Amino acid sequence: MSAAAIHWSGMLDSISLLKLALAVLFGGVIGAERELRGRPAGLRTMSLVCMGSTLVMMIATQLPVDWIGSGATGALRLDPGRISAGVLTGIGFLGGGVILRLSDVIRGVTTAAAIWFVAALGIVIGQGYFGLALTATGFGMTVLWFFQYLERPLHGQIYPTVHLLVAADQVAVTLPAARALLLQHNIRLMDLKAATDKATAVTELHLFVRTQQHFQAHEVVEALAGLEGVQHVRWR
Repeated sequence: MSAAAIHWSGMLDSISLLKLALAVLFGGVIGAERELRGRPAGLRTMSLVCMGSTLVMMIATQLPVDWIGSGATGALRLDPGRISAGVLTGIGFLGGGVILRLSDVIRGVTTAAAIWFVAALGIVIGQGYFGLALTATGFGMTVLWFFQYLERPLHGQIYPTVHLLVAADQVAVTLPAARALLLQHNIRLMDLKAATDKATAVTELHLFVRTQQHFQAHEVVEALAGLEGVQHVRWR
């Protein structure tokens, strides 16, 4: 049998096929959860990442066997930790591509973490720790699926900017009224910048605020727009 034939069939055993199947299955479970939420990295992406990591670790464990079997001489130094680190470092670039910043909101961080997790899962599968891989998949799904219900009562602080266009001769009245209105909505004014255009007699106010509720923007904008002298309001 030729050397090419040996390498063609050498690793196509039942254990190797099981590893690949589990990589597709476990990666697909994580990917399906992301797919249901409409995230950019879904079923196919997660399955491929997990299977790719598994393949790398499978080949890494086979390298010493091939090296010794070829009759090569010399010292052989194989550090699986470096191979794993290389996989996870490379996956970091893929994860970074799904993170988006939309104004003061950052999206895609959880999906990026899921990609990194799936890559680590593939390494575990490639090493043959099937029980650990199954347990980790269960914990991963718990974090992705059930922790959302724990997050809902926890309103993290956000720091939007409220832009106001006010008639220049009304600023002295409008600004205190705007501050009082923000306090009524539990919004704290952190900083203030202002610029006046003499040609149009309009003052532009930038209110840097801190709040904990994302859903109150429309209500606050409507209230500010009703203040005397206010010509335009924007929350971003």
